[in-house]
Amino acid sequence: FPADLFFRGDSVTMCPSGKLLVRELVRTNALRLPYSRLAVATYIKASDMNSEFARHLSEHRAITLVNEFTKAGFEPRRLVARPVVVDAPILVDPLDHPARYNQAVEIIPLDR
Repeated sequence: FPADLFFRGDSVTMCPSGKLLVRELVRTNALRLPYSRLAVATYIKASDMNSEFARHLSEHRAITLVNEFTKAGFEPRRLVARPVVVDAPILVDPLDHPARYNQAVEIIPLDR
């Protein structure tokens, strides 16, 4: 998902529509994957791979999302936060704004 669905700009605070999206994801996955574990990965593109701000943003967004999943009813033991800093766009969509995917969120099933 593009990160702007969950967060505004370079913030770690979730927007109201992001909280709704998390609740819908929890509702959808509660029955489909009742015992699986999920990784919540947050990607931030940074030209400097050692950027403290990029690391802070990615880490705190991942933790914020895991906390929101927990509030929505997902068991905390089934979630893991995975902050990731990358040096290239996560995805290039020719039909969308070129920089939209410089920040992204991915929900990854860990048990298959």
